[in-house]
Amino acid sequence: MKLIDDQNDCELFALILQGDEKSFQTFYETYFSSIYYHVLKLVKIELVAEEITQEIFVTLWIKKEQVFIKQNFKSYFYAIVHNKVIDFLRKLKRERKIYDLIKDAAEGQFATITTKSENSEIEVLLHQAIERLPDKRKIVFRLSKFENKSYGEISTLLHISKHTINDHIAKANRFLKKHLESMTQLIDR
Repeated sequence: MKLIDDQNDCELFALILQGDEKSFQTFYETYFSSIYYHVLKLVKIELVAEEITQEIFVTLWIKKEQVFIKQNFKSYFYAIVHNKVIDFLRKLKRERKIYDLIKDAAEGQFATITTKSENSEIEVLLHQAIERLPDKRKIVFRLSKFENKSYGEISTLLHISKHTINDHIAKANRFLKKHLESMTQLIDR
Protein backbone atom coordinates (compact mmCIF):
# COMPACT_ATOMS: atom_id res chain seq x y z
CA MET A 1 0.00 0.00 0.00
CA LYS A 2 1.57 3.26 -1.10
CA LEU A 3 0.80 5.98 1.35
CA ILE A 4 1.97 9.51 1.81
CA ASP A 5 5.64 9.98 1.33
CA ASP A 6 6.21 13.52 0.17
CA GLN A 7 6.07 16.92 1.79
CA ASN A 8 2.82 17.98 0.05
CA ASP A 9 0.92 15.05 1.50
CA CYS A 10 2.25 15.78 4.98
CA GLU A 11 1.09 19.38 4.61
CA LEU A 12 -2.29 18.12 3.41
CA PHE A 13 -2.55 15.95 6.49
CA ALA A 14 -1.63 18.88 8.73
CA LEU A 15 -4.52 20.84 7.18
CA ILE A 16 -6.87 17.92 7.82
CA LEU A 17 -5.88 17.92 11.48
CA GLN A 18 -6.82 21.61 11.56
CA GLY A 19 -10.29 20.73 10.27
CA ASP A 20 -9.91 21.69 6.60
CA GLU A 21 -12.72 19.76 4.85
CA LYS A 22 -11.39 20.44 1.36
CA SER A 23 -8.03 18.93 2.30
CA PHE A 24 -9.82 15.91 3.76
CA GLN A 25 -11.83 15.49 0.54
CA THR A 26 -8.61 15.67 -1.50
CA PHE A 27 -6.95 13.14 0.80
CA TYR A 28 -9.99 10.85 0.59
CA GLU A 29 -10.13 10.99 -3.21
CA THR A 30 -6.39 10.43 -3.50
CA TYR A 31 -6.01 7.50 -1.13
CA PHE A 32 -9.37 5.73 -0.90
CA SER A 33 -8.62 3.26 -3.71
CA SER A 34 -5.16 2.26 -2.54
CA ILE A 35 -6.34 1.78 1.04
CA TYR A 36 -9.43 -0.12 -0.13
CA TYR A 37 -7.32 -2.57 -2.17
CA HIS A 38 -4.92 -3.04 0.71
CA VAL A 39 -7.80 -3.84 3.07
CA LEU A 40 -9.39 -6.09 0.45
CA LYS A 41 -6.19 -8.16 0.29
CA LEU A 42 -6.49 -8.70 4.04
CA VAL A 43 -10.22 -9.41 4.43
CA LYS A 44 -10.99 -10.88 0.98
CA ILE A 45 -14.59 -9.55 0.93
CA GLU A 46 -15.32 -6.47 -1.18
CA LEU A 47 -18.26 -5.21 0.86
CA VAL A 48 -16.33 -5.57 4.11
CA ALA A 49 -13.24 -3.93 2.63
CA GLU A 50 -15.32 -0.97 1.49
CA GLU A 51 -16.96 -0.61 4.90
CA ILE A 52 -13.63 -0.81 6.75
CA THR A 53 -12.07 1.71 4.39
CA GLN A 54 -14.97 4.10 4.98
CA GLU A 55 -14.56 3.63 8.74
CA ILE A 56 -10.86 4.43 8.45
CA PHE A 57 -11.59 7.80 6.88
CA VAL A 58 -14.46 8.51 9.25
CA THR A 59 -12.21 7.71 12.22
CA LEU A 60 -9.50 9.99 10.89
CA TRP A 61 -11.96 12.87 10.50
CA ILE A 62 -13.77 12.35 13.80
CA LYS A 63 -10.58 11.96 15.85
CA LYS A 64 -8.56 14.63 14.08
CA GLU A 65 -8.50 16.83 17.20
CA GLN A 66 -7.03 13.96 19.21
CA VAL A 67 -4.15 13.30 16.83
CA PHE A 68 -0.70 14.32 18.00
CA ILE A 69 1.90 12.87 15.69
CA LYS A 70 5.46 12.96 16.91
CA GLN A 71 7.10 11.37 13.89
CA ASN A 72 5.40 10.86 10.54
CA PHE A 73 1.79 10.44 9.81
CA LYS A 74 2.36 7.54 7.40
CA SER A 75 2.96 5.29 10.41
CA TYR A 76 -0.05 6.75 12.22
CA PHE A 77 -2.37 6.25 9.25
CA TYR A 78 -1.08 2.72 8.63
CA ALA A 79 -1.81 1.96 12.31
CA ILE A 80 -5.43 3.10 11.80
CA VAL A 81 -5.74 0.76 8.80
CA HIS A 82 -4.18 -2.12 10.71
CA ASN A 83 -6.35 -1.57 13.80
CA LYS A 84 -9.58 -1.40 11.80
CA VAL A 85 -8.80 -4.70 10.07
CA ILE A 86 -7.89 -6.31 13.40
CA ASP A 87 -11.12 -4.97 14.94
CA PHE A 88 -13.11 -6.50 12.11
CA LEU A 89 -11.41 -9.88 12.48
CA ARG A 90 -11.99 -9.88 16.25
CA LYS A 91 -15.64 -8.98 15.75
CA LEU A 92 -16.01 -11.76 13.20
CA LYS A 93 -14.44 -14.20 15.63
CA ARG A 94 -16.81 -13.08 18.44
CA GLU A 95 -19.86 -13.45 16.20
CA ARG A 96 -18.71 -16.90 15.16
CA LYS A 97 -18.30 -17.89 18.81
CA ILE A 98 -21.83 -16.65 19.58
CA TYR A 99 -23.20 -18.59 16.63
CA ASP A 100 -21.34 -21.71 17.74
CA LEU A 101 -22.57 -21.30 21.32
CA ILE A 102 -26.18 -20.98 20.17
CA LYS A 103 -25.79 -23.96 17.88
CA ASP A 104 -24.07 -26.05 20.55
CA ALA A 105 -26.64 -25.11 23.17
CA ALA A 106 -29.47 -26.01 20.84
CA GLU A 107 -27.84 -29.28 19.80
CA GLY A 108 -26.81 -30.21 23.34
CA GLN A 109 -30.08 -29.35 25.01
CA PHE A 110 -32.32 -30.73 22.32
CA ALA A 111 -30.29 -33.73 21.18
CA THR A 112 -32.80 -36.15 22.69
CA ILE A 113 -35.74 -34.56 20.91
CA THR A 114 -36.55 -36.70 17.94
CA THR A 115 -40.23 -36.41 17.19
CA LYS A 116 -41.67 -33.97 14.72
CA SER A 117 -43.98 -32.41 17.30
CA GLU A 118 -41.08 -31.79 19.67
CA ASN A 119 -39.10 -30.19 16.86
CA SER A 120 -42.00 -27.93 16.05
CA GLU A 121 -42.10 -26.92 19.74
CA ILE A 122 -38.49 -25.78 19.43
CA GLU A 123 -39.35 -23.80 16.34
CA VAL A 124 -42.24 -22.22 18.22
CA LEU A 125 -39.89 -21.24 21.08
CA LEU A 126 -37.40 -19.76 18.64
CA HIS A 127 -40.08 -17.82 16.78
CA GLN A 128 -41.52 -16.59 20.07
CA ALA A 129 -38.08 -15.36 21.05
CA ILE A 130 -37.68 -13.63 17.69
CA GLU A 131 -41.08 -11.97 18.18
CA ARG A 132 -39.77 -10.44 21.41
CA LEU A 133 -37.07 -8.54 19.48
CA PRO A 134 -37.67 -4.83 18.79
CA ASP A 135 -39.49 -4.37 15.46
CA LYS A 136 -36.57 -3.07 13.40
CA ARG A 137 -34.18 -5.67 14.82
CA LYS A 138 -36.72 -8.42 14.13
CA ILE A 139 -37.05 -7.31 10.50
CA VAL A 140 -33.27 -7.10 10.01
CA PHE A 141 -32.76 -10.51 11.65
CA ARG A 142 -35.42 -12.21 9.53
CA LEU A 143 -34.12 -10.68 6.30
CA SER A 144 -30.60 -11.79 7.13
CA LYS A 145 -31.18 -15.22 8.65
CA PHE A 146 -34.39 -16.49 7.04
CA GLU A 147 -34.33 -14.77 3.67
CA ASN A 148 -30.52 -14.88 3.32
CA LYS A 149 -30.30 -11.22 2.31
CA SER A 150 -26.87 -9.62 2.32
CA TYR A 151 -26.17 -6.56 4.43
CA GLY A 152 -26.09 -4.53 1.22
CA GLU A 153 -29.55 -5.75 0.20
CA ILE A 154 -30.95 -5.09 3.67
CA SER A 155 -29.35 -1.64 3.68
CA THR A 156 -31.05 -0.80 0.39
CA LEU A 157 -34.42 -2.21 1.50
CA LEU A 158 -34.54 -0.53 4.90
CA HIS A 159 -32.45 2.59 4.19
CA ILE A 160 -30.08 1.94 7.09
CA SER A 161 -26.31 1.59 7.18
CA LYS A 162 -24.51 -1.73 7.10
CA HIS A 163 -23.02 -0.86 10.48
CA THR A 164 -26.55 -0.52 11.92
CA ILE A 165 -27.51 -3.85 10.36
CA ASN A 166 -24.47 -5.50 11.92
CA ASP A 167 -25.39 -3.98 15.29
CA HIS A 168 -28.96 -5.32 15.01
CA ILE A 169 -27.73 -8.83 14.14
CA ALA A 170 -25.20 -8.91 16.98
CA LYS A 171 -27.78 -7.72 19.53
CA ALA A 172 -30.39 -10.16 18.23
CA ASN A 173 -27.90 -13.04 18.50
CA ARG A 174 -27.07 -12.09 22.10
CA PHE A 175 -30.76 -11.83 23.02
CA LEU A 176 -31.67 -15.14 21.36
CA LYS A 177 -28.74 -16.89 23.01
CA LYS A 178 -29.81 -15.69 26.45
CA HIS A 179 -33.44 -16.52 25.76
CA LEU A 180 -32.65 -20.03 24.49
CA GLU A 181 -30.38 -20.66 27.48
CA SER A 182 -33.12 -19.62 29.89
CA MET A 183 -35.67 -21.76 28.05
CA THR A 184 -33.36 -24.79 28.13
CA GLN A 185 -32.88 -24.30 31.89
CA LEU A 186 -36.67 -24.34 32.33
CA ILE A 187 -36.95 -27.49 30.22
CA ASP A 188 -34.23 -29.23 32.28
CA ARG A 189 -36.18 -28.69 35.51
